[in-house]
Amino acid sequence: MHVTTEPQTKTDPRTVPTLAKALFRQLREQGLSSTQIVSLSSELIDMVSSDMRRETRHVAE
Repeated sequence: MHVTTEPQTKTDPRTVPTLAKALFRQLREQGLSSTQIVSLSSELIDMVSSDMRRETRHVAE
């Protein structure tokens, strides 16, 4: 049985790239360096990964 934790809503495929561009521009305007943005991105990936692991464990129980 395949269980997904992804929302089942239909969204415009341009939404995520548009949001990413806007966030990147805002971070640069706030003075963050490329290194800081990469570090932030890494932290976000770690948080999402942890959240996905928790959801997977919760579904398996």
